[in-house]
Amino acid sequence: MTDIIASSQKLDTDASEFIELFSIEYAAGSHAYFYNGGFEATDSSTKVRFRDAVGGTVREYTPIPIDIEGMKFEMEGASVRPTLTIANISTIFSTSIGDMNFEELIGQRVTKRTTLRKYLYDQNTTNPPIEYPVQSYVIDRIVSKNILQVVFELASPFDLQGTSLPSRQIIGGGCPWKYQGAALSLAENAKKGGCSWEPDGKITTYVGTATDYNIYVNKADEFIVPNAIVQASTSSPSISSFYSYNAGNSLTRVNSNGSKTASQAKIYQVMTPITGLGATPTNTNSEVVRRFRPYSASDTYYAYTDTDFNEYVLYNNVIWQVKNVTQTGGSHITTPESGSYWQRGDSCGKKLTSCAKRFHSTGTSSTISGVTTKHVKANALRDYITLPFGGFPGSRRFK
Repeated sequence: MTDIIASSQKLDTDASEFIELFSIEYAAGSHAYFYNGGFEATDSSTKVRFRDAVGGTVREYTPIPIDIEGMKFEMEGASVRPTLTIANISTIFSTSIGDMNFEELIGQRVTKRTTLRKYLYDQNTTNPPIEYPVQSYVIDRIVSKNILQVVFELASPFDLQGTSLPSRQIIGGGCPWKYQGAALSLAENAKKGGCSWEPDGKITTYVGTATDYNIYVNKADEFIVPNAIVQASTSSPSISSFYSYNAGNSLTRVNSNGSKTASQAKIYQVMTPITGLGATPTNTNSEVVRRFRPYSASDTYYAYTDTDFNEYVLYNNVIWQVKNVTQTGGSHITTPESGSYWQRGDSCGKKLTSCAKRFHSTGTSSTISGVTTKHVKANALRDYITLPFGGFPGSRRFK
């Protein structure tokens, strides 16, 4: 690769602008290409072209407000975790990634390339291209999202020039094993990795007799509980129960045909108290819990632009969540387990806290209108239990 650093340190008589290019691998082998624009003689529709460093393919980059902050190089200490901010005010970004949910980008690779305007392909066809050293990161989590922007936290991939330890890729801060890949209910020849969590979330506790419970947790480490056990909000909640509180936000519903309907009724958020909650739940005295209903083809399950509020269902002992559009009662596009309109609701956040949320939990039973339901017990984590597998180096040292 031509050394652009030496070139840029020389007197630049044509005052060539500094260009930042970004590629996001949103699916295996599929990339979206962007640049943050803003230099002279361009507008919102102006695209630029730049050659790949390997292979020489010329790529077209679409202008969009996009930026990475917090990048720096340290000789020692923890690796940096920069943030990637992308404007969410138009359909350019969502269309480029195939209308995927932002959550589906977690674990995908982001590459930042930098060059000068005079080295873009239309002005310089050098092969390989002239550019600064390439920087690559992995999307680790969503920091925030609203109608204006989405902010991702990035992690530096632990990649020793393609070396895997042992025979698998290690990403800092994330478990590399397939979720539920080594469940005890699987045949020995079907097991992969070391995650022994059951597909139906079943745990067995032994208090006098063995009792089975079903524990469901989503990617954000939020419990998913039966709708039947959720109680109305109260000024004096019990820390062993789940309550419905006004989330204070009006949502935009995504209809079954893809159209959007704004100003939908406020959704009631389920909260479970951690400390004395009182009438007003907060992030410090409570935690968010999602709810599910048994699947019925005659029920309507709503989807929203804020996908955190997409509804959950239980189907064949597995939790599913509406993915892209509302499923209207009596005319569902597909049932869970088929098509691309549902996604697994019980999924792993790939963190130690994700493991603890499952393996440290315990169950209880609630009887509502004569029907007994088994579910996770609120605020009763068994933090004395050692995490049972080693997807994270040294995990057995943690409770």
